[in-house]
Amino acid sequence: NDLAARDRRVDAHVAAEKEARAKIDACKRTLEELRTREAVIGWDEPCARCGGSVSCIPFSFHSFASEGNDPDEVDERCGLPKLYVFPCGMCFHATCLLESAVPRLGRRRRAEATALMDAIDVPLTFGLREMRRRLREKDVLKA
Repeated sequence: NDLAARDRRVDAHVAAEKEARAKIDACKRTLEELRTREAVIGWDEPCARCGGSVSCIPFSFHSFASEGNDPDEVDERCGLPKLYVFPCGMCFHATCLLESAVPRLGRRRRAEATALMDAIDVPLTFGLREMRRRLREKDVLKA
């Protein structure tokens, strides 16, 4: 009788494990589908931050011209995707998204994000330079 009860418990645990593994596999498939999903947007879809068309280089890239760099060449060398489209339909230039999102991260994640931006050579637009300056001052004050 004790062995039968034990066997039922073991069978229940095995069934629960199979169900959990099936759910994990389904989640992995869903994540992979989301990773490779394509979005269709209008050619003139505005960036949620700057309002410029996401099909064009961000307006902030024009500041590179005053430094003697061609904004289009800076855009071509950039290691970032050109734009991000979120499931809700909001679109951002990559640099505009960084300018919006990085300041909202915690201190450790901000440090990781700025180190990653340095590693992949993200063009430092005026907005990104100002953001980094403000964050340095903020982090110094909190330290």
